[in-house]
Formats: sequence, C-alpha cells, structure tokens
Amino acid sequence: MPFGMINASVTFQLLMNQLFKGLLRKTVMLFLDEILVYSENLGEHLKHLKAVLEILRANQLYAKLSKCSFGAALVDYLGYVISGGQISMEGSKVQCVKEWPPPKSVKKLQRFFGLSSYYKRFIRGYEGITKPLTELLKKGAWK
Repeated sequence: MPFGMINASVTFQLLMNQLFKGLLRKTVMLFLDEILVYSENLGEHLKHLKAVLEILRANQLYAKLSKCSFGAALVDYLGYVISGGQISMEGSKVQCVKEWPPPKSVKKLQRFFGLSSYYKRFIRGYEGITKPLTELLKKGAWK
C-alpha cells in the first residue's frame, strides 16, 4: 500500500462495522468488502437485502454487480461452506490440514497452527490432539 494508506483496510472495516452494527450477526456478516446477507426464507432475505443496499446507498458505497450473488443456497465464505443453515469447512482446507507435512521448525509448526486453529471448532478434541505439538512451541523444545 502507498505510504499513508497502511491502515486503510482497518479503517474501512471499522466503517462497515459501524454502518451495519444493527444487522451484524443477525442477518449480516462482514469482512472488509465481503458482505454476506443471510435469512431463514426468501421473503426475509429480500427485506434484509433491501436494508443492506439502502445502507450502502445512503453512505455512497456501491456493490459491483459482477461480484454479487443473490439467493444462493450454498456460499463459500472465508474458507467455510454455508448451506441449509449449516456451516462446514471448505473441502480443500480439510485436505490441506490432513496432508500438511510434518513441521521441521517452530516457524513451520506455527504456520500449521495458524491454519488448523482457524477450523478447530470442526475438529473434535482439537486441544487434546494438538497438545504434544503445543509442547514443541515452548522455548528450547527443538534442541
């Protein structure tokens, strides 16, 4: 980013959170310019979508139609698959975790934890499974 724009993404996220604070985690999820509108049925969805578009218009923000998807039954969002009221891991991420090569350094172990901990809610007994690896993060464990 050009000098002076280093915090632009943080500032934009704060703006979006402020604009949609009444809808967040009720009908809207946000991540920078990704806006996910979710509803129980089509009638509600149209109302929620109208509210989101009105907020954008009122604040002179615009959605690019070619990047929009409306009324989708299945959505890939930030490494998750959302469908029928269920949330699951994206298949390619499951494979990535399963096939991760054994770490040969603390840095490589930290990278593995970065990916796997993002999905720990889907891995039963995650803390117990990773406990021996967590011990390797302690100072002097690789000597």
